[in-house]
Amino acid sequence: MKSVISFLMLLCPAAVWAQPILHLTAGQSYSYEFSTVPFVQIGALVRPGGGGFFYFATPHNPGVQVRVEMFENRLDPTPSRTNCVTLGQWAPEVSVGGLDSWQDLEGRMRLTVLAGAVDLTGLEVRVFGGPDPALNFAAYGYGQIMPPPPDLRIVREGAASLQITWLTNFADHVLESATSLPAADWSTVTNAAAIVGDHLSVTVGTDASKQFYRLRKP
Repeated sequence: MKSVISFLMLLCPAAVWAQPILHLTAGQSYSYEFSTVPFVQIGALVRPGGGGFFYFATPHNPGVQVRVEMFENRLDPTPSRTNCVTLGQWAPEVSVGGLDSWQDLEGRMRLTVLAGAVDLTGLEVRVFGGPDPALNFAAYGYGQIMPPPPDLRIVREGAASLQITWLTNFADHVLESATSLPAADWSTVTNAAAIVGDHLSVTVGTDASKQFYRLRKP
């Protein structure tokens, strides 16, 4: 089954793309950003905390190591919480969280595989905390989400170049370009891709008057 995501030179909305299990190997990362997720609010969030949970298919090979991080928002370069875990053979999940986090119901989580490989089956974002300080981790709000579609981000670097980035989750996708739509032929972008954090980054020139880009899974 092939998946195709198309974009203009300027940012365009992502197409829907489904993947029930995401296979990640050592060095690959998966990021999830959320903003006003449809949380189920059960009570007042007086002093909330936040937590993220990544769920895996089991069993794993011995020695699988992962790092999970949480950020207050998508622009924060430094995580507010980090948890490094060596997964047991049957460990179905790993979490990261803390008090006074995600009080605005937005943030970011990142999973990085340090050794071995995992099959990510889903994730969950939760917000905790109620009027009784002794019950800070009673579940008063939560939201559940599955891995989002791949997303191209295009930023102009100068008068003659663009930076195109996408998550390393989709390292098996090929970046292609065309000069018109509908396109009879798409050309593979051969510019070298660099890994920047949890993204792949490609710099392209803007000599063409009009250019279209897409990610395609071969």
